[in-house]
Amino acid sequence: DSSPMSRTGARPLRDMGDESLKILYDALTISGGDPAGEDGGFLVPEDVDTAIRERRRELNPLADLFTVEAVSSNTGWRVIDTAPTAGMSALSSEAPSAGIPQDDQPLFAKVPFTLTTYGLIIPVSQELASDETANLFGYLANWFARKQVLTENALLKSKLETLTATSIPATGDAIAGLKSVLNKALDPAISLNAAILTNQDGFDYLDQLVDDMGRPMLQPDPTSATAMLFKGRRVKMVANSLLPSRTVSETGSSKGDYYPIYVGDFTQFATLFVRQNMEILSTDIGGNAFSRYSVEVRGISRMGVSVFDTQAAVRREIFIASA
Repeated sequence: DSSPMSRTGARPLRDMGDESLKILYDALTISGGDPAGEDGGFLVPEDVDTAIRERRRELNPLADLFTVEAVSSNTGWRVIDTAPTAGMSALSSEAPSAGIPQDDQPLFAKVPFTLTTYGLIIPVSQELASDETANLFGYLANWFARKQVLTENALLKSKLETLTATSIPATGDAIAGLKSVLNKALDPAISLNAAILTNQDGFDYLDQLVDDMGRPMLQPDPTSATAMLFKGRRVKMVANSLLPSRTVSETGSSKGDYYPIYVGDFTQFATLFVRQNMEILSTDIGGNAFSRYSVEVRGISRMGVSVFDTQAAVRREIFIASA
């Protein structure tokens, strides 16, 4: 290929500043031409990005529990400090001969992050793309939003699963076990802002528990129409498909079902780093779109998760013994 575009290494997103190539840039880019898009590919409506973000929020993603930070680079780090554990030393006198002690100082550590690029292409027929009554981009916004949430959930779940699980036997007092997690397993400052994450099995179990007066242990959150609280902490339920329960079928004292439950301040536990919102582009010229008489819609997302404080969350399993 001896075209001027290939010889110079020019690409749609790499403008070489050569005015003689402008018509080719316009043909290859979605917003090419004047007005924008006149000479370019099939345009994605500007409101699709907003629709994706709105739909993503409706899907109740795990990321709602964690810190989410937008970054401008694919790699980097954040600095965290180690909280002091002892107070200052008493001076032997107002003018100590040995001087003021220097037995402690702030300690810092780096937490690196690396983003991975995720992407996919959806081919769409020209007839469907031209039929506005089909609400094509409304459907695609929903589809891409679900893919985005599934990707985020998988990354965050992988970090949660690095925590060691211990059982809370339901045959005893499971509520007492859960209270002990809040009272003793977490630092008081972490426990104060803790949330409880479980699946449908775990939520159903907790939702049916009552105290000695017959009152439900889970209470409605007055600030939300659907959320529930346990000892003032938010309880978030996700699908069994995301956090599956496990079953031990072997005979013995460990036989039964184990419902996953995570407790902690997840904003302190880990951060989801994202680079911009999901990028949606489409073309009816590039790729295979021209030869196949179709529109190719491409979604690109860059994200990664880093753990900041492993002590900010604990992993438990509610054990339901079976005969």
